[in-house]
Amino acid sequence: MLSIENALTIFHKEFNYNNNSLALAYVDFSKEPSEEIIRLAQYIKSQPQLLKVNLSYANFTGITDLELIRPLFAAIFTHPNIRILDLAVCKLGRNLPVFAIISEYIAQSNIIELDLSLNRFNEDECDLSFLDSVTLILSNPYLRKLKLDRLRPGRANADQLAIFITALAECQELQYLDFQENALDELPIPLFEALGKTLANLQNLRHLSLAGCQMGKIVTREGDGKFGITVQFIYDFIMAILELKYLTSLDLSHNLLGQFLCDDIIDLMVKIQQQHTLEYINLNGNAFSIVQEFQPQFLGLFVEQIRQSAFPQEIRICLNNGFTHEEILQLEAAINDPERLAKKPESTTPLDNKENDSNSDGVNWQFFREPKQITQSAAAQAAASSSCASVAVSQDVAAETIADAARTSSTASSSPTFPH
Repeated sequence: MLSIENALTIFHKEFNYNNNSLALAYVDFSKEPSEEIIRLAQYIKSQPQLLKVNLSYANFTGITDLELIRPLFAAIFTHPNIRILDLAVCKLGRNLPVFAIISEYIAQSNIIELDLSLNRFNEDECDLSFLDSVTLILSNPYLRKLKLDRLRPGRANADQLAIFITALAECQELQYLDFQENALDELPIPLFEALGKTLANLQNLRHLSLAGCQMGKIVTREGDGKFGITVQFIYDFIMAILELKYLTSLDLSHNLLGQFLCDDIIDLMVKIQQQHTLEYINLNGNAFSIVQEFQPQFLGLFVEQIRQSAFPQEIRICLNNGFTHEEILQLEAAINDPERLAKKPESTTPLDNKENDSNSDGVNWQFFREPKQITQSAAAQAAASSSCASVAVSQDVAAETIADAARTSSTASSSPTFPH
């Protein structure tokens, strides 16, 4: 683990004004004195160019005095320009009071990208209120990108799950959702169905990952799984997701879909082909060799579909599907066919160019999503675009502040002073 002093020293040595991310990964906050945390909070406030804070793998376990850590989160969440926060693998499930403070701040902040990956819910290590805090975070209306992989929400009680799913359904501006490895087979029937309908109704989703969600354990080839989920429901669920009009990336890998969708897999592949915004799909690890066994024509039809269509351009299906070497070569030849790749999409919807996006809240999402590539000219463009923002958001985004900071930084010393 690192100390705050070491983290700031590293940031100091690598500092340049095109890097708007402060890395505090691996810092052990449980061993830091209050004056060091206050110093860090003051430092964050003094850096107007910051757009991202990385707290992944930071340690908050063992902190009993919540006032010790509060200045840090107050500085992050009241900063006028920080929009991206990484809290992956912070063991927040083991210190729920700290997570409760974080969730309260996030709910009222302007954070647009949040990573809560691998803060696994586990009834042996943490209280059920963990999911309550995640639900509170979902009330943030500015969230556009959210990573909730490997939280295992199915271990919470039914009432909490229902509230969580209802809150997720309200996140209609969400564009990126990573929900992989969340063991959907742990959910009771009504809640699995409610979650499926919720995901299929997040109309602004561009990216959705349901990799490793163990849907193959829910349904058997005969049609009824251990919770009574039918093949038809899983099929309708996936087909509904493919109706999302802005979807560009879908990861359904490692769900053993071929194990129970044998009769419907061709229809599913046709639907994928018809989804003209889809640019990437991952179907690895779905036991499609079972489909090939029951429907020998499957592979030939699928190869022909791939060759005839430019959508999606990036297809992953060759790994962990039980195909022979010769079958993999057929698939790879079709996927990499130059004529197929040269076809132009009839209709694509870039992540940041959805109709009326520029006028809906005035935030240039590309500008905030790629902080390392920000330049003075990019900041100026973002400042110009923010003139059409709504009053509530434009006051917080303050793109002009970033542009001014970039201009000021060009003449500033390359060795910033840390506050003491």
